[in-house]
Amino acid sequence: MSSISTRGVISLSLFALLAAPVACATASYDYSFEEESERSPSMGGTSGDSRPGGNESSAGTNNGGGNRSTGMGGTNGTTAGGRTGKGGAGMGGRSGIGGRSGTGGRSGTGGRGGGVGTGGRGSTSSAGSAGSAVGVNGCASLSVPLTAMADQAHFVVTLASSASFSGATLSMRVYVKAGTGGTISNYVQDSSYKLLRNSKPTKLSAAGGWQTLTWNVGTEAPGTSGIALSTISRIGIEIRATPDTAWSNPTIVYVDSISVNSPKLSFAFGASSTVASTPATLDVAGQVLWQNSNAVDTTASRAVLSWLASCP
Repeated sequence: MSSISTRGVISLSLFALLAAPVACATASYDYSFEEESERSPSMGGTSGDSRPGGNESSAGTNNGGGNRSTGMGGTNGTTAGGRTGKGGAGMGGRSGIGGRSGTGGRSGTGGRGGGVGTGGRGSTSSAGSAGSAVGVNGCASLSVPLTAMADQAHFVVTLASSASFSGATLSMRVYVKAGTGGTISNYVQDSSYKLLRNSKPTKLSAAGGWQTLTWNVGTEAPGTSGIALSTISRIGIEIRATPDTAWSNPTIVYVDSISVNSPKLSFAFGASSTVASTPATLDVAGQVLWQNSNAVDTTASRAVLSWLASCP
């Protein structure tokens, strides 16, 4: 039993030794075939016929560049089981020569600046024409016939809410159309109708063109007025006959705007909606300019407040 097993093992070993060369030979043959197949170059396709490139384009006319014509390349060759053949490249046409740039005309000579209008209301004159004295906005017109030294008229802006004028400086831009006598100034009223006016009014005869009148309300001595500067409710304009004895009839003053630095307030009268032309004895809402026709406020007869669409 033992000797039979030994012979079986020996027979199997001899068989394995005989089979090994055959396997090796087979593997070597397959490998050699694959290597040979890989190295065999495939037939490349024929190169495409190169078509001639485009003709040179002519130069453009003055100010225009020439058109660029493009040559057509050859078609790619096809392969027969091998690598792709290289297509023939067509030659592109030469780029056109650009035309010369046109010569620009000479710049025109600017017109002379316009003359400055008399007392213009912040507008500038146009170049090349004479300056205009007409402003770009409308304004309020105050017409007051002064015939006696006791004559005066009050025009008012009622504030939307009372404010402190303890540190306020008030400015008003005016133009005296007709005024050989009398004065113009601002005043303020508190919520109890106590009045404080500028102690240094401007003489109408001395005013020329548009000018800005200023008044430091905070430093004005209250005197016996008893006014409370912490609760100012109205800003007023006063035209008075005193101290003169001869006047324009009527005296006419244009008002462009009223402003306050602290608190920051501004009232411009460039639109008709900012002026109430009907006289009143009670406050008019909307912070518009209105004429106070109370007997103690306006004593001049036939005083008129209106709005002008075009002012000097």
